[in-house]
Amino acid sequence: MARLGFVLSYRYDIYYSRESNDYCAYSPDIKGLFAESKDLNEVVSAMQEGAKELVSIDLGRNVDHLCPTGIISKALPV
Repeated sequence: MARLGFVLSYRYDIYYSRESNDYCAYSPDIKGLFAESKDLNEVVSAMQEGAKELVSIDLGRNVDHLCPTGIISKALPV
């Protein structure tokens, strides 16, 4: 679908770890997409940039039509 120019959507989960006092995020939709930071905004930004990079590598070209949808911001203690 991405090769045809359709907008791709993906999900990611964000958790807050009391143990390490930071936010951890991963995507069940994009293999290898993970981020960790003390700042929630940094984690969100890293996830968005990482998604573009990983999908671009997979497709062999730049992807500008990638959109996070259904973001699950649980921020649950783990």
